[in-house]
Amino acid sequence: FSSSSFSAGLPPPPPPPPSTSNAKNSSLVGLGALSLAKLCLKKSSSGNFPLTLGGDHSISLGSLAGVLRSRPATGVIWVDAHADLNTPWISESGNMHGMPVGLLMEGMIPEGKKVEEVEGLEWL
Repeated sequence: FSSSSFSAGLPPPPPPPPSTSNAKNSSLVGLGALSLAKLCLKKSSSGNFPLTLGGDHSISLGSLAGVLRSRPATGVIWVDAHADLNTPWISESGNMHGMPVGLLMEGMIPEGKKVEEVEGLEWL
């Protein structure tokens, strides 16, 4: 996260043009994830446990990013039929719901690439 992304009271930036990366709807998913990350960061930083229910798997990009920003040593137990370890660089489908763990986990981003290069995820 960049500190400027979490400035209280500022409206979110306008969405960038349609994504040219292999991450479908990354601009919209990124804006939603940023909003959720801010809320989870706030709750986690105040000593609360942010329990997030709902949405598809991409929702965890925001909730995990917020909690991990506040508590970087947090362990994550991912229980799902799929590992969701894809990234835009290895995904065949480009579906964001298969990428939340891959985008946040160390060692999943190819050398020379950055998550911040994905449209809508510049705040990560």
